[in-house]
Amino acid sequence: MGCVAPITRRRFARWAAAGLAGVAVGSRAGWTMPEKAAAPFKLSVMLWTLRPKYTAEQAIDLVASAGYNGFELVNEDKKWSDADVTRIRARMKQLGIVCDAMSGIDTGFAEANAGERLGEELTARMPEAERMGCRRIILLSGKRDNAMPREKQHAVCVANLQHAGEIAAKRGFDLLIEPIDALENPSIYLTHVAEAFDIARAVNLSSVQVLYDFYHEARGDGLRDVTSSLLSPLKGNMDLLGLVHVANVPGRCTPLTGEIRYPDVYAALRKEGYDGWLAMEFLPVGDAKAELQQAAVKIL
Repeated sequence: MGCVAPITRRRFARWAAAGLAGVAVGSRAGWTMPEKAAAPFKLSVMLWTLRPKYTAEQAIDLVASAGYNGFELVNEDKKWSDADVTRIRARMKQLGIVCDAMSGIDTGFAEANAGERLGEELTARMPEAERMGCRRIILLSGKRDNAMPREKQHAVCVANLQHAGEIAAKRGFDLLIEPIDALENPSIYLTHVAEAFDIARAVNLSSVQVLYDFYHEARGDGLRDVTSSLLSPLKGNMDLLGLVHVANVPGRCTPLTGEIRYPDVYAALRKEGYDGWLAMEFLPVGDAKAELQQAAVKIL
């Protein structure tokens, strides 16, 4: 199974809410829901990786039929009507699947003088997340300010996230800060997980945690011993780890192929006591359900 050229989440956002019509994958005759994957982590899938081949509702059915516990949204839900949400929530309950995280915030936490704007956008996003039963929101840093010393912009991140984290905590939400590699987004500020952990440590709020996307971290450095380099930032930072995203390099491959030795990653996470959400964010190249099932089995 080979790799394919990457589709970024930014590109996907242009497709995100493009229609809900179509017969749900799980509704065809003879379909029976399997037991959820018996894994040391709660397993999820970022739905954008299954689009545009499947509608959001079809993708949710597919993820559940592959035995996963959850799914994650970019901003697909923003154009859903109340009737859409009611139908989807009923189907989620029937399938025994949850929305464990979503993004959809445009303001970057690295932007100077953006604290109030970030707080307002977060305040507007939280009710949308609540109607999906979701209480975790993914945040990106936004652009690097080349006119500002990096240590000063680092401090801006801390201040903005302290403000946002307090707003989130009051409503029972967690914020997940995610680094993105500079190959995918050359202008972004936060590109490495070590700094993300440093920022979250300085914020010092339980509502602000780190999303560790191993694909972005590996792609960002081109390190010789990729897996060892990826594991070193976990030491001393497990209390800040809120979510893990999985895809292999190059090309957002399935974790079964590529340069990252994911069995070693999973073993290290278990050894460090991580039992939270692990979300697949690879691009299937064949039968998506089969590839998701295969990826889950390799975690056991």
